[in-house]
Amino acid sequence: KQSRAAGVFKSAATALMGSIGNSTAEVMADPAANSIRWQEDGREYTVLGKLSFEELTSFVKEFTKGEITLPARLLEREEENQTEGKSPDVNIELVPQVAVPVDLEAVENEQKSVDAGHSPWKLDPVYVSQVFASLLLSPEGIVGDYPIAYEDINIIQNDGVTVIAQINDDVSIAVKVYLRRLLRQDESGIWTVIGYDKRKN
Repeated sequence: KQSRAAGVFKSAATALMGSIGNSTAEVMADPAANSIRWQEDGREYTVLGKLSFEELTSFVKEFTKGEITLPARLLEREEENQTEGKSPDVNIELVPQVAVPVDLEAVENEQKSVDAGHSPWKLDPVYVSQVFASLLLSPEGIVGDYPIAYEDINIIQNDGVTVIAQINDDVSIAVKVYLRRLLRQDESGIWTVIGYDKRKN
């Protein structure tokens, strides 16, 4: 499917990130149909099908100009059919300016809570970034709307295990938030903030 590009490309919060040429590509893994979406020369393209990403990539190569890069972890997962107990390969280098201490016992309890149907927002890295950046501004708690809008956060890197979210709001203390799936490296794993970069004044 192709159409005229409508504004700046923004990928879904839960998408993995790849690239086609100099363009960001949204990569969605789904048992029903995998997809790759990107913009090139003023057009937006979506390739969708019940195919492996290797097959989708071969198809995309037929009509795109640039080199295609998909998250290595995604391709490995296809090859190994998600072998249980394998530690994830982290492809994104996470070196935040400010490290956020992590209480693993608290993360385990939060994961159990999400598994039981509570706080599903912890599965969305944009929402987790929004809450974190908002609490930096209002550490005593948030009443009413979050001071940082959901729409002002873009995921700029995502390999399925690690994420970098960019905060596009000048009032935010954080300009980038770094997150990782610490306990479970699949769609059921919650995102935990491990650090952030401060906005330069």
